[in-house]
Amino acid sequence: MPTLPLSQPRTLTLPSSLTFASKTILVTGCTPGGLGYSAAKLLLIHHTSTLVITARSQSSADSIASILLNEPLVKALPTRPTIIPLPLDLDHPSAIPAFTTALTNSVTDLDAAILNAGRGGPTYTQSPDTRHEAILQVNVYSSLLNALDLLPLLRRTAARKNTPSRLTWVGSFVQFDHEFSKTNLPPLGDGPNDSLIAHLDQKKTFGPTSRYNTSRLLSTMLTRELAARVPKEEVIINDLSPGMVATNFGTKHGLLFRVVSAVAMKVTRSRAPDEGAKTYLWAIGECGEESHGAYLVDNAISERTPFVESAEGKTIQKKIWDEVFTECVTTDPSLKTVFD
Repeated sequence: MPTLPLSQPRTLTLPSSLTFASKTILVTGCTPGGLGYSAAKLLLIHHTSTLVITARSQSSADSIASILLNEPLVKALPTRPTIIPLPLDLDHPSAIPAFTTALTNSVTDLDAAILNAGRGGPTYTQSPDTRHEAILQVNVYSSLLNALDLLPLLRRTAARKNTPSRLTWVGSFVQFDHEFSKTNLPPLGDGPNDSLIAHLDQKKTFGPTSRYNTSRLLSTMLTRELAARVPKEEVIINDLSPGMVATNFGTKHGLLFRVVSAVAMKVTRSRAPDEGAKTYLWAIGECGEESHGAYLVDNAISERTPFVESAEGKTIQKKIWDEVFTECVTTDPSLKTVFD
C-alpha cells in the first residue's frame, strides 16, 4: 500500500437511515475547521441524543458547543440536541481521571467514544507534566489513558443496553512512513536501559514529520493490544484513517512542508473535513464486531503497515503497551484492575 492514499474517493456515503437517537457519544478534540468538529456536527445531524465534546479549556468547549447549536442543519432538527462541553487537555495526563469523573457525573451512559484529540508540529517540545516528548504524550500515552479510563462506563452501558459500546481511536495512513523504517531501531531488550519511551524522549530521535507518523504507528499498535484485552461483546474497539483531509493541521510547519502538503492534497483528491468525518460515523455506527481490533480506511476494513507484523514490530508493540500501561496505572491506580 502506498504511503499516500492516491486513489481515495473524494466523497463518502453514509446510509440516510443512520441514526444515533437515544445514544450518548463522546468526541474529543473539537476545533472549528477540524475533523472533530465536523464529526460532532454530523453526529448531531444524525440525531445523536447527547453529545459530549471536549476542548483544551472549558471556555473553548462552551464556545464550540454554541457554534454547533447554531449550525443551520442542527438548528433545523425537530428536537434540540443536548451538548455537554467538557475540558480535556491531553498534555496534562494527570487531569484525565478528573475528566472521566466529570463525564461520569454528567451522563448515565456512554455508547461510543471517538478519540480524535491529537497534536503534531515540527518542533521538539516536552509535556509539562511528564517531560515526555509532547506529540507522543498526547497522541499515544495520554490517549491510551483516556481510553482505559472510559472503559468502565462503556462496559456498563453495554451491559445495560445488551449491545456493544464503541471505542474508535483516530489514526492515520502516515503510520506507513514511521521513523523506525528510516533510522536504527530503538532498544528492543528488557534491560533497565532499554526503555522505548526514554529512547523516544531524546531530542536526537525527533524528526519534524516522522515523529507524528510514528505516533500513529504506535497508536495503531496500542489499538490492537487494547482490543485483545476487551471482549468485542462489550466494546468494539478499532482505529481509522480519515484519509487525506484538507484541515488546518500542519500550519505550524515551515513553507516547504506546506507547499508539499498542498501538492499532496491535489494529487490525492483530498477530502473536506465533513467528508473525512464520515469515517468516524461509519466506524461507530455501521461496522460491526468484525471490526474489533481492525484498522479502517474509506469506510472499510483495511491493512495496517506491514511493519506491525514483522518481528521488530511485534516486539515494539509489546514494549510500548507494557511501558505505557505502566505509566497509565501510575497516573490512575484504579486501572490496575481495569481488565478484571
